[in-house]
This record gives sequence, structure tokens and C-alpha cells, in this order.
Amino acid sequence: MLLPLGKHCQHVVDTYVKFGICGTCDPRLEPAAAERAGNLTKMVASKIHGKVLMPGKYPATVVYTDVLIDGVKAADLVALQFKEAQVDVIIFVCDTWDFPGATVEALLAHFPKDMVFFFVCGNSGPKPGVVFTHASNGMEAQFGKMSQMVIGSWPDEGQDVEMTDETTQQVVDLCQAAVAKVGVKGKRLVLFGHESMWMRTGMPHILATLEHFGIQLLQYDMKLLVDLFTRHAYDDVDLKLLEAWIDDGLGDRRASKGDEVANQRYRDGLAYYLILSKFLEDHNAIGGSFMSQLEWASTPQCVPLPVLDTAESLFNSTHDFRSAKVPKSFATETDVQALLTMVFNSYLSGGEPGLFMDYRKVWEKSELMALCRQIGYELTPQDEVWLEGFWDGDNSGSASFDWAGTPDEPFAEKMARIRTFLADPNYFHGGGDSINFLTPPGIGCIVNRLAYHHPSNSFAMLWDEATTVMPPALVAEEIAKKTTYEWPHTFIKNRSANMLQAKNYTPANHQHASWGIRSRVMRYFLHLTGIKDVHASLWPAIDGEHPPVPLVKLIAPDGWKHEV
Repeated sequence: MLLPLGKHCQHVVDTYVKFGICGTCDPRLEPAAAERAGNLTKMVASKIHGKVLMPGKYPATVVYTDVLIDGVKAADLVALQFKEAQVDVIIFVCDTWDFPGATVEALLAHFPKDMVFFFVCGNSGPKPGVVFTHASNGMEAQFGKMSQMVIGSWPDEGQDVEMTDETTQQVVDLCQAAVAKVGVKGKRLVLFGHESMWMRTGMPHILATLEHFGIQLLQYDMKLLVDLFTRHAYDDVDLKLLEAWIDDGLGDRRASKGDEVANQRYRDGLAYYLILSKFLEDHNAIGGSFMSQLEWASTPQCVPLPVLDTAESLFNSTHDFRSAKVPKSFATETDVQALLTMVFNSYLSGGEPGLFMDYRKVWEKSELMALCRQIGYELTPQDEVWLEGFWDGDNSGSASFDWAGTPDEPFAEKMARIRTFLADPNYFHGGGDSINFLTPPGIGCIVNRLAYHHPSNSFAMLWDEATTVMPPALVAEEIAKKTTYEWPHTFIKNRSANMLQAKNYTPANHQHASWGIRSRVMRYFLHLTGIKDVHASLWPAIDGEHPPVPLVKLIAPDGWKHEV
């Protein structure tokens, strides 16, 4: 029968990842074992419900089946249920031995090879679900499929039991990683312009990105933006509301305020935010990027246009003039590897605001002590936290307003710490305002950057856990002056890497940070996606006799093998 689906259009950008929970059970066992297995399936589903988050803190969807998979007929039935429910991730809850070929293999045969699935079991002896889990996991590994196990803990006996809090957290972490793996598939990013300043580390590897992650990259020339502005493709009322909201938050701290020419250039930049917002919405895009330099604002060969620093920052922030919103990952200078990093971080954190930074200056202890002597600052024991060393991340473009405060502070308090400066006329001839703030200390975060290795067509993630620090005001002021004072500054202390390693083992001139990502979630995600895990604990040591290991050896799958 031919059935039309209709012509109505729905927004599908924020589709929820759906988890399907199913239980297995040895058909030879007594009914009580089957009852317990069913109870455990429901228990696992209830434990993760509401804890696995989509960007924006919306809970992912969790469904479970009452049908226990004890053979091929049950496997076929559960497969039908999961297909009808449009399940994206399958979780097998295993409490007893079962027969892998008649259960796990029979169910997964109904789904594509890249279907995400994993196993959850207790470490039970009497009814060895752990034995079945190892057998099934080994079987799927032989098939070349990526599977994961959570061998946790729940009581060996009893009909209504619960897994421990630690086991629950492991399962939630694995599910959160699966959200990032599955959630970005079929989504798209809108890129305006080529990679800025021909950096090459930010190139849009269109086919590789689609092949590895299922993410579509759409490229547009920046002339289209200018045409949309010329045709007034924005709402004047919205522009007035946006400008009023900015002025309410920044007040006299906006540099262009009061200067008629500068104020108009800034207003033009806000209009571009409205244009870009509508454009990304019309494309169901989950993120975007903007070239900025060179042809837009930085070369006298062209008609210069205003910097869009405020627009880029607003995309990455949790609020704008309309109210609270989900940050939309946005990278300046059309740095696509930056954008992919930020998108992954967003899905891994449930939509926390990401930070885009230049990797400017690494301050080792000796340099900090010399600076303190130079400006006459007397060190105290309380200074040890930052004196051990940190690096200064700053880039006016794409700097989320949220990083002007701590994660739990009201947004209005963060806005009260932000000011702007007129963009450097030597670099940005079209004018506009640069964003400026200092990130407060004590924010735990992940710092990371995706890298692409062309000879092997593979990706790697260099990352570390980190904390923001803040020297005393006198010292921080001098440090900011050593780079671009007018831009935001986030002082970051790595947990695993020392400052010499941090100085040598970053994969590009841009670095990124996000709070709200557990390290285990990041590692699960890298496993699920096949991205090479280059955690800072794996970075080679450096001493006075040996040079740093070349970057290509860190990001290539087999070290020197693929070096050209």
C-alpha cells in the first residue's frame, strides 16, 4: 500500500537521542530468574532516565521492553519494537548466562553495523551475567563492531535490586558519550568563507567529517552575508531590542557608545547576528563559523566591514535579548576543527557554553617570578596556586559571555564584568567592538582540540583536565598587556601536563574549553567515534637533552608510519 507522508515541515535539529533498554535471560532457568532479569531491565532504565542530557539540559528519551531476549524469536520481536520506537542506542542488561548468537547477534542483525550498543551487568557469580557479557562483547569485537561494557555491581540475590551509585554513574557517562556520537549524526554546520589566514589546521575536511561523524558541512561565500545585510534581511524591532539588551548589560562599558560612527558600526555587527541566527535556523544548523579575517575586515584591498565579535560571542552564550537559550557552537576564522571540537563538547556536556581561545602565551614559574620582581609584587604562600604556571587563552571572537563568571552565577552578574574596546584599527579597518573580560578562578573544565591527520584520514583529540586560575589584579593586568589586552583572558592550569609540555603539545593556534564534561565521558566518546585519544598523561616528557616529540607522532594512528 502506498501511503503519503504529507508535506508539512518540522524542525528536526533538536531531535532527542533515544535509548532502548532490553534484558537477556537463559531460557533454561526457573521463572524467578526471568522475573529478576526483567526487574533489572526496568531498574537500569529508571536509573538513567532524566540523567542523560541533550544540549539545553533536555533529557534524552529512554524506553525499555518487557520482552526478555532468551532466543531468536524474542530477539526478532525486540528488534521490531526498537525499530518502531526509532531507538538510536541499544543497552543489553545481562544478569544470567545466555547464548550470544541467539540473542545479541540475532537482535543486532536487524540494525546497521554502526549501531551503538553496549552491555551492563553485575559482577555476579551464581547467575553469571558477566560471563555472558564477556562472550557477547568478544563476539562483536571479532565482527569489527565497537562495543562497550559496564561491569558494575548489584546484589547477587533478590528480585528487586538496584545497582550501586558508581555503576549508575558509569552507565550515565557511557550514555552521555553516546549522545554525542549519535546526536550529531545527520546534523549540519554552516561555514561562511574559507579558512581564515590560510591556517590549514582549521580546514573543512568535508568528506572526512561526513564519513567519520555524519556531520554535513555547508560552505557559503561571505558575499551572501553582505547581500543579506544590504537587503535588510533583519527585523528593525529585534535590532533595537538587541542593542537595548546589550546596553542594559554593559552600560557605559561599551566603547562605541557615544561615538556616532563607531556606534553605527557596532549596530551593523548586531544586525549581522540577527541575519546569521535566521540563516542557521533556516538550515537546521547546530553550529556555524565566520571567516572574519582577511577579506572581511583586515585588508585595505577590500571595503572593510565591522568585526562580529559580539555576534560570535552571543552564539556561544546561554542568553541573548530573547531570554535564556541553548548555546549554538560558533567558531571564528572559519576554524572547522575548532567548531567540531566545540560541537562535541556541547553534546558531551548537555549544552554547556564553550570557549574559543587563541593559545597565546604559556607562563612558566620562572617567567612569573621574573614578572613579579619587575613590577614590584611581593609573593606570598597563597600565590602558589597560580605561580606553578598556566597559559593565557584569549580571542575576542567567539568568546562566550558565560566565561566572564562561574557556571552557577546569574548571567546578569557575568554581563556586569564585560566591557568592550574599539577593535584594533591596524588589523580591523572596518571597526566594531572587541569583547573583554577576565575569567574567574576555580572553574574545572576540559581543554581540548581536534586534529586531523590526512595520510591516514583519521582524527585525534589532544586534551587534558584543567582549572582556571587568577593571579592578583596587579599581576593579571600586566599579563594581559603581554598579549592583546583588549580581548578576554582565561588563565588555565593543566592538571596532567606541565607548562613545558603544554607549550609544545598543542595541535593548533586555537584551543577550547568546556565545563560540565566528566573525563570518563570524554574517553567513552573517543572510543565510540574512533578518534585517537591523546590525553595529556600520554604526552611525552621533555627535558634539557631531548627535543619535544613531533606533533605528527602524537596524532598519527601508528606514530611515524604515516608521516610524509
